[in-house]
Amino acid sequence: YNNDGSQVGAVLLHSGGGSTNFNNCLFVNNDGWSKRWAGAGALNLRSNSSVNNCTFYNNNFADSSAKGDLECTSSVVVTNSIFWHPTKSTNLLGGSGTLVMSNTIVRGGASGTSISTQDPLFLNTSNIKGADGKWFTNDDGFQLSASSPAKSAGLLSAILSDVFDIDADGNITEASPLDLAGNPRPYGAALDLGAYEYLDPNTAPSDLNSTAPLTIAENQPVGTVVGEFNATDPDAGATLTYLLVSGAGDGDNSLFTLDTNGTLRTATTFDYENNASTYSIRVQAKDEYNASVEGNFTVMLTNLNEPP
Repeated sequence: YNNDGSQVGAVLLHSGGGSTNFNNCLFVNNDGWSKRWAGAGALNLRSNSSVNNCTFYNNNFADSSAKGDLECTSSVVVTNSIFWHPTKSTNLLGGSGTLVMSNTIVRGGASGTSISTQDPLFLNTSNIKGADGKWFTNDDGFQLSASSPAKSAGLLSAILSDVFDIDADGNITEASPLDLAGNPRPYGAALDLGAYEYLDPNTAPSDLNSTAPLTIAENQPVGTVVGEFNATDPDAGATLTYLLVSGAGDGDNSLFTLDTNGTLRTATTFDYENNASTYSIRVQAKDEYNASVEGNFTVMLTNLNEPP
């Protein structure tokens, strides 16, 4: 970010003998201005390399003798990435080497498979760190906006291995599981392009279930705990509230109460000999934005041995 290179790639010149992988990288506002040795506004790659889920923006070279974003003299595989400039549509990437590209956005286009020229619609390119002033958080300027064509345009099989164990689970052969901000990758079923996975500002809770079968023995006092409900919400810090709600399967809601934390209790005393043995209730879990999930559940009444 904001590097100047006088005679080499402004960010990095790589000419080692081994292959190099670039994953979840952000290259922004870098400038090169002399090709005495090796040009490129951002990356000059002289060894076989892979570039995956990287974002390049507003990288420049002083003239057309080199490329703004990426120049190579080797074989470079590029997938799931974004190469964009606010004004230029030429000389973003190339060189005397071989670029094998797929599932990538390039302003001005490039040869490859599933190459798009659509504006990636970043969140706010004028405020890279976002309102919180911190790198690698969910309001970073190069996060994707809701209407970005980079959403769900990636190739899952191209995700690089987690060789640095960025999620600290001890598995370095799995696909890299996090994006630049530390969010799950992919976030949902499909993979996004660039360094950041798109996060819906609010995702509804899901997987509403009871933690154990819902059963209650007869003759128990009002307020006896029947069971607990739990739902999941992928939004960090989400607060879930549980309620009994009307709708299909709510026929016996009035016989129970549900604490906001998900604890189901009796609102009456049940008699196995004189009452039904199963009861139907409808439960809702909602977050602080009123996004919700609902489900129907059955409570079983069990018999006790009673003296004659």
